[in-house]
Amino acid sequence: MPVSAGGLDDLFRDEGFELKSGKTCPSCFQSSPNDAMLCIHCGFHFETGAKLAAHKSELDEEMSGMAALKKAERDMAAAKVMQDKMTSEAGMPWWLMALLLFLLIASTAVGVYAVNVARRVDDENPVEFNAIATLLLLFGAAFNLVAIGGNIKVLIIAFRESVNQGLLSLFIPLYILYFAFSRYDKAGKTMIVVLLSSAIAGALFAGAQMQNQ
Repeated sequence: MPVSAGGLDDLFRDEGFELKSGKTCPSCFQSSPNDAMLCIHCGFHFETGAKLAAHKSELDEEMSGMAALKKAERDMAAAKVMQDKMTSEAGMPWWLMALLLFLLIASTAVGVYAVNVARRVDDENPVEFNAIATLLLLFGAAFNLVAIGGNIKVLIIAFRESVNQGLLSLFIPLYILYFAFSRYDKAGKTMIVVLLSSAIAGALFAGAQMQNQ
């Protein structure tokens, strides 16, 4: 029995297809009259290929909003990184402040003790006190502590990377130098502080020994 045109339309519609007449919009695939210059569904202009902003779909608006949110999130993350970097680089490290404070307190204490010894008169039990040698020893000990702390920090970085690197840095002579300078961003600056502090401590200890001779 032949199927009428109306019956075909119903059949296509039931299967999820629909016979379209006129021209099809290449943007939203909706039908428009043959003489239409503009798609009434999405605002696509058939001659220029432009889409009117007033006809943006909800999906376009949602995608645009998501892009704006992601851009704002990236900008906030970049701003936080910049702020953290500026904060970390601003001022002096805590260990340097502690070192300066220790040197100041030690100098004051030794100076006060030297003055008291100078004013003391005791011929039977004379007190021998070399203020300069004592200061040099205290300053040397302070810089030595800074060097030890820096070494420990580099060792922690090495063990965090791998157990092998940590053990090599701990037991193999001079390997810790190779490790630190081969990972300069992580440990190179700390190792420079260690070397400088060790050199200063050695010079101060040598000076104290010369003062005592």
